[in-house]
Amino acid sequence: MNNMKKIISIVCLLVVLITFFGISYAEMKPEADLDNFRGMKWGMDINKLPESDFVKTSGPSSKSEYFQRKSEDLDVLGVKATDIRYEFRNNQFYAVTIFFNISIKDELRESLIGYLGKPNKVERKDLSLYLTWKGNNVWISEVINFRNDFIFIYIHSFAATKAEVKNNELSIKDKIKKGF
Repeated sequence: MNNMKKIISIVCLLVVLITFFGISYAEMKPEADLDNFRGMKWGMDINKLPESDFVKTSGPSSKSEYFQRKSEDLDVLGVKATDIRYEFRNNQFYAVTIFFNISIKDELRESLIGYLGKPNKVERKDLSLYLTWKGNNVWISEVINFRNDFIFIYIHSFAATKAEVKNNELSIKDKIKKGF
């Protein structure tokens, strides 16, 4: 009986170690580290957005402006999305949110891992599952929300984030010079 407990303990430890090291050393495939999304470069000025192709829409952050392409191809990695929203923050192209029905979660996961490689991080919060891939240009998260039965992918630009931080630093320096 004691031998069986030792064997089970060793097997469990091996599974934990393999899982930990497998995810910890995951890297986004270089070809998936996007410097643009569908031809729009991260950090692109909002004034370059062709008004005839896009319509303004709502989004979760009051710091951003959101747009949808009028004739959007909703095929993403061979999986049909329900909506794609382009986010501009500080007048720069900042991120993309792509929504999917939860019914295609397995197909989507397979496509994402096939294209991006293993995720850098996997975590559960409340009734959601988060998978995250980090590259040099972008951070991509897949969020499966089991409470509301939907999935979204959030593609977020590091370049635009750095520009936002720089703008905030300049704004703070101006406020300090003016004495708030």
